[in-house]
Amino acid sequence: ATPVYKAIASAKANAEHNNNLKPDTLHISEITVTAGPRIKRYRPAAHGRALPFQRKTSHISVTVTGDKRQTKKQKEEAAKKADTATKTASAKSKSASKKPATKKEKES
Repeated sequence: ATPVYKAIASAKANAEHNNNLKPDTLHISEITVTAGPRIKRYRPAAHGRALPFQRKTSHISVTVTGDKRQTKKQKEEAAKKADTATKTASAKSKSASKKPATKKEKES
C-alpha cells in the first residue's frame, strides 16, 4: 500500500507543479501496475550451497486529470478583454441613447 500511496502523491505533486493543474479538481483517471525487471540473487542453503531466486519488481503508473490553472498572463489578458468589452458596450449604449434627429427637429 505504501508504494501505491507514494506514486499517487507524486502524481498529484507533478500535476500541480509541472502541468499547472488545480489541486482541488484532480482525480485519478487511470492507475496500472505492470511487471518490472526481475533481479537475480542467491540465498545460502545447507551444506555450503547457494540457491538462486528472483526479486520481482513492478512499475506503478498513475494518470491524473483536472482543470488547468490560469497563468498570470492569461489572467491579465482576460482582464484586458473584459475592460475593452465594457468600454465598447458603454460607448454603444451612450450612442444608442441619442436618437438621430428627424427632419422636423432639424427644421425647427
